[in-house]
Amino acid sequence: MCSDCSLCVCVLTTVCCWYRLPHLPVELGQCSLKAIWLSENQAQSMLKFQEDVDEQTGRIVLTCFLLPQQAYHTESMGQSPLYVLSCNLYVFLKY
Repeated sequence: MCSDCSLCVCVLTTVCCWYRLPHLPVELGQCSLKAIWLSENQAQSMLKFQEDVDEQTGRIVLTCFLLPQQAYHTESMGQSPLYVLSCNLYVFLKY
């Protein structure tokens, strides 16, 4: 997920399940999100995030107990986990 996400002022929900995200950009905290879904069995729509430093880039990032994400796979998939390369941002405009 890119750091430009803070420009999305109307984004209320983001679904980031199964994306193997190591962390979230700190700029995501500037959005007025009502829900961030990191897991398909997540109990609450919003989690408590902490700031951390990405060791590879030195940038400040957001993390929580669900990060980094693990590869998604089921028994029927065998040994090949599913990797998804993008995150979905759902925009709901309030009129």
